Amino acid sequence: MVIIFVLAMMALPLSKNIAKRAKETELKQRLQILRKAIDDFNRDWNRDGDNLLGSSASRTNSPAKR
Repeated sequence: MVIIFVLAMMALPLSKNIAKRAKETELKQRLQILRKAIDDFNRDWNRDGDNLLGSSASRTNSPAKR
């Protein structure tokens, strides 16, 4: 009975670490998606002075310099 208890107590921290690693992996993937979205936004709305250089940039849609 003691052996089973000891093995169970050793397995408990391992299961917590596995759950923590799974959450960290998911957060890392979401962070990569967010970073890509920010990079895409910056690339589309890159400025050269007052001229907007992005492919979807136009004077009428620009929230900047109104």
